Amino acid sequence: MLSLTLESYLMGRDKVYPEEFNLEKKMAALDLIKRVNNLLKALRIDCPAVTSGWRPLAVNLRAGGTKRSLHMTCRAVDLADSTGSFKAKILTEPEHLLDFGLWLEHPDSTPGWAHLDTGIRDHRLVRVFKP
Repeated sequence: MLSLTLESYLMGRDKVYPEEFNLEKKMAALDLIKRVNNLLKALRIDCPAVTSGWRPLAVNLRAGGTKRSLHMTCRAVDLADSTGSFKAKILTEPEHLLDFGLWLEHPDSTPGWAHLDTGIRDHRLVRVFKP
């Protein structure tokens, strides 16, 4: 089974922006990767390609990310999902999002990809969110 790796998550950006990638971000990335891989294993699927992993500030600005994007702190990942089948699979077993401490951005907001993160949101019982 194919899984998310630190290398695929960082997308080489740790080499281009080494001054922005520190131990705290590496630990957050490893935590996110572990959670996502547990989700993939529970869903019995291979990891889709990473379309956006860690984003240093300049990359986040070019991508149109928000000022508080969890991509900048290694707490979010976007995975390719051109057909929506990955998100649909997650939504058939949403309890796994809670099990692994993950949030899925609402499928209507992410055409072509699935956004997963380890953010904290108040007063939400459903693990799917709209920004």
